[in-house]
Amino acid sequence: MRGWGRLGNGRLRAAALCVGWLSACWPGAALASPWNRPAGQLLTIGKVTHQVATEEERRFAQTTSETYAEFGLTPRLMLGGKFGFAFQSVQQPAYAQTAAVDDRLGGLSDAEAYLQVQTWRSDRLALSAALDVAAPVSTTSRLGLDRAFGRDGAAGVSALAGYDFGPLFATFRLAPRLSLGDDAAFLKSEATLGRPFEEGWLRGGMAALELFATQSLGGAEAGGVDYSLYQLAPSLVLPLGGRFKLQIGAVFDVAGEGVDLGRGGFVGLWVGE
Repeated sequence: MRGWGRLGNGRLRAAALCVGWLSACWPGAALASPWNRPAGQLLTIGKVTHQVATEEERRFAQTTSETYAEFGLTPRLMLGGKFGFAFQSVQQPAYAQTAAVDDRLGGLSDAEAYLQVQTWRSDRLALSAALDVAAPVSTTSRLGLDRAFGRDGAAGVSALAGYDFGPLFATFRLAPRLSLGDDAAFLKSEATLGRPFEEGWLRGGMAALELFATQSLGGAEAGGVDYSLYQLAPSLVLPLGGRFKLQIGAVFDVAGEGVDLGRGGFVGLWVGE
């Protein structure tokens, strides 16, 4: 969760990390793909991410454990979702009207699902559309304090496009998301440039560069989450043999509003074709 965290004692301007990587940052280059998975085929990705943001004397750190899955229902329909937990630390000195903060929090960070339909597919071009839903999530103080970061439930639609250039591929995702509570509405977009490896010991792996953009559309009520954030995420996917692959990458906050910018790294295990 990112942006203005909700607190039992008021509001804290801290960088609550990983709305989701996808959330919502999606975890990895294969996610939000316009190429639907074949019927009956399952892909799962387990990922651990650690991120840190500091600004002046504020410091926010978060470690998340996430599981992503997608399953081909029919040749044209795919079901996917993500579930994650977060462990956070927040440190902020006392200001004129706020007390000092030094806390540890934990809880559910993501609970999302989507249904995606393949609208067009040729040898090189793929187009898809999806319906996305997200449940409300929050992390609460592990020290028994009246403090929590939270995010309301949301729903939206996604338009996805992908093109295979041969040695490279590119994908794009545009996803307006409407809050079901007090949070702002957001326009989320993603772009991926990937280079699959087809020879040598890296065959079956790939290198990827992803851009994630979350733009606030406004409309937040009192206490609601409202922020904008732009991120870069380079990563390398390495074949481990059989149906297993290892993903290693980094996440850099490039620009934002309503958040303290940070950076981090992640490691993921892919299981599937």
